[in-house]
Amino acid sequence: MKKVLYLCRGVADSDDFYFAPELPENYFALGQFVIESRNTRGDMHDLYRFDAIQGNQELELELKPAERGRAYFVDAGARGKFYFKVVAMNRATRYAGQQQALFDGMPFYRLEPANMQQLEQVCQLTEFYFVGSAGGGDA
Repeated sequence: MKKVLYLCRGVADSDDFYFAPELPENYFALGQFVIESRNTRGDMHDLYRFDAIQGNQELELELKPAERGRAYFVDAGARGKFYFKVVAMNRATRYAGQQQALFDGMPFYRLEPANMQQLEQVCQLTEFYFVGSAGGGDA
């Protein structure tokens, strides 16, 4: 099962992405939740693994397609159901770091929370948050 990744733009103004630990020392970049499509047409996998944290506990949740459009959701039990919009990225966008074997070279899509207020409220009240994969293991 493919993972939801947490990738950051590189130093140069380009479409290259890296895992945060691969960035140069003292360089900071806001990351994005990214998924890789299953083929060059941009079709998505039916299931992605989305890493999350609840307090001190690591969780592996499932990101599944919603019934309509390019939307996916995570059912996080008592914490709620979270929807994400799947947004196409520039076709030139690619992973340019040292863990090339984790990628199939397919187009990337960015995940945007459909209801940021809901997500922020749950984070603040229950110490629950999505982290995505920052490399290692199978992406």
